[in-house]
Amino acid sequence: MTADVGGGGGGGGGDTSKNAAIAGEGTARHDPGWLLHLEKEQSRGKSSNRQVCQCEQRPIPTLRSLCVRSLGAALGDYVDAYGVGTMRCLLDTLPHELLTELSVSASCVSGGIDDDQVIVLGMHNHIERLALHAGRKPGEGRGKTITAEGILSIVPRIAASEAPFAADEDIHRDNELEAPESWEDECAGTLDRTLVEGCARLTHLELCNLQEEDDGSDVDGTSEGSSRPLAEAVRALCRRCPRITHLSFSASFDSFVGPSLLLHPTDGLASLLPRLEVLDLSNCCWVSEGVLLGFLSQVERLWRGGAGLRGGNVAGCQNVKEEWRKKMNMDPVGSFVISNEVQRRRRIV
Repeated sequence: MTADVGGGGGGGGGDTSKNAAIAGEGTARHDPGWLLHLEKEQSRGKSSNRQVCQCEQRPIPTLRSLCVRSLGAALGDYVDAYGVGTMRCLLDTLPHELLTELSVSASCVSGGIDDDQVIVLGMHNHIERLALHAGRKPGEGRGKTITAEGILSIVPRIAASEAPFAADEDIHRDNELEAPESWEDECAGTLDRTLVEGCARLTHLELCNLQEEDDGSDVDGTSEGSSRPLAEAVRALCRRCPRITHLSFSASFDSFVGPSLLLHPTDGLASLLPRLEVLDLSNCCWVSEGVLLGFLSQVERLWRGGAGLRGGNVAGCQNVKEEWRKKMNMDPVGSFVISNEVQRRRRIV
């Protein structure tokens, strides 16, 4: 069964605290990393018609898996001790599969991931699958938030030739360096790896528990989502990572930012991510039937009938009624299926 995202309506005016309430400790949540191996789990399920022995039903974690889990739990301490630049360079030597598992392990830590760990985990141009889960209560100290600065740090760009590994204080500088219109050349391997910084080969991304920081600049609630720093950073990341096929915004954004990211007429997800197959909008207060219909309408218009988009997940989205979801699945747009199941991650490295 497809475990993807679907969106719902969300009119204006919702505040970020609603997402925190919906995504609270008492609410069922997807396991970090479930989306990163979704198609592998599905293909494994389809091919498992033979009898399975007891040892296959209860796999034993490998030593590699145990090491990754241990490092993920202590990643913040290592970053504090050795610095962002050093840790990023060290982790850049790891295969992309291990970087993926490390990001999942770090996302499982109760404090979540902060900007420094976003750089350490995501600023690698060979990583393909990445989990970035912020803490669930923004603004409560280190390890609790991912800001626009952190997201911009991993946006693919041409590296400075004189300093392929910039010092910590330079990492966030010049995020708008001149870059190709498309990163397809780099993704195809025609550009030297050392010439590109950021996650240019990204195909699977979990951006969860992200909230715009309240700096008091929008006290009247009139600011549009497209003008907010975090929204623009996420938009820039999607624009530079057109290979993304699986994306999660679980428990992220408010009723201004969320619909703007999805439905913007020229810079919405349907325009930025032409290869998108699975979208997870679980536990988002702004997701409603109206938002979903608007997104599917854009997909149909831009993607010639919605070819490619397979499914969405709206678990925990209170504005999406079960009757409506079932009706949509009876007459889906292309092969798009809307699920509301909470997903568990069964894969062991």
